[in-house]
Amino acid sequence: MQGAPGTGKTAVGLHRIAYLLFTERDRLRRDGGVAVIGPNRSFLSYIRNVLPAPGEIGARLWP
Repeated sequence: MQGAPGTGKTAVGLHRIAYLLFTERDRLRRDGGVAVIGPNRSFLSYIRNVLPAPGEIGARLWP
């Protein structure tokens, strides 16, 4: 996604990920999960802290 700062790109992306995690929960658990790729460590750290809020078990950041 592209857009100016503060236009809701992260919120929309997290909403889409949360929807997929909810609707495809069994398949994703069986197949190994979801990879979220971000532009930098700070963004990924934010995602790691936010994603568990919709009820997901957790998120891991790889170097």
